[in-house]
Amino acid sequence: MSKKVARVMKIQFPAGGAKPGPALAGAGIQMPKFCTAFNDQTRDRMGETVPVVLTIYEDKDFSFVLKTAPAAEMIKKACGIKKGQAMPELLKLLHYQLKN
Repeated sequence: MSKKVARVMKIQFPAGGAKPGPALAGAGIQMPKFCTAFNDQTRDRMGETVPVVLTIYEDKDFSFVLKTAPAAEMIKKACGIKKGQAMPELLKLLHYQLKN
């Protein structure tokens, strides 16, 4: 018998840095249990923002699926840029080309 899904949440945390807080407060799960599991699975991706699809069941149990980092973050990392342009309408910082 499968569990009944109560809620599905899409959230993002820094890899290895999930902490109990407002992002998880409304989920109704055991926050330390999720944080420990998430941090253990993302320890090798430190420095990335990791999107998570968190499925919460009626019995307060949960499961989660890790997704790839956002495209903008991956492009900045590949180009060696710390942060994006503050005023993109005034100055173009970078032109990039995708190669196969």
